[in-house]
Amino acid sequence: PPTATEIRTLLGQQLSLGGEFISDALARATVDRIEALDKRDPQLAAAYRKIILAWKNPAINIMLLRDVKRGTADLDTITRLLANRKMLREKHSPDLFDVRTGTPLAVGIAACLLEDNGDYETILDTGSAETKIALFACARLIRAQLVVEKVAANLTAKQPLLVKAAEAYLISEDSPQARAIVLSRHGGEAM
Repeated sequence: PPTATEIRTLLGQQLSLGGEFISDALARATVDRIEALDKRDPQLAAAYRKIILAWKNPAINIMLLRDVKRGTADLDTITRLLANRKMLREKHSPDLFDVRTGTPLAVGIAACLLEDNGDYETILDTGSAETKIALFACARLIRAQLVVEKVAANLTAKQPLLVKAAEAYLISEDSPQARAIVLSRHGGEAM
């Protein structure tokens, strides 16, 4: 028979795989535990967050969206939410729209989660550097179509990260127009 340690290990492995079989009660209890740990033991809270990324449950989705809104979401969280953006729009639209009222980073991510062309235009026209950086990074991941000329206007920004994000978007967009803009910045270089 398995020892108590082996049973705990097996149980932990099953919970980390999670999937769609996590009950609402367990998900809500875990979210409550993580939120309590955020104040007392942020490192343990972060470890729990890594585990629940595999869980498919509304309570988990809402917590992850709140993390984005507060600007505390990590790359794995943002990637998971982007991958599930259609489902989030269908099942969590109020929470998703609420992300738009968060940090500048959250505004850029929310535009991609919503796949909202109006938000893209507004951010490109009047958004902060941080919002544009988030937009360019997420737009690359979801292959969003941004206006090439407006993205290229950020290549002369004073913030090096914004310039790098804009150029990375143009490289991934790879239209003849975007390619010409990028190559004109790197004359005589192998690209």
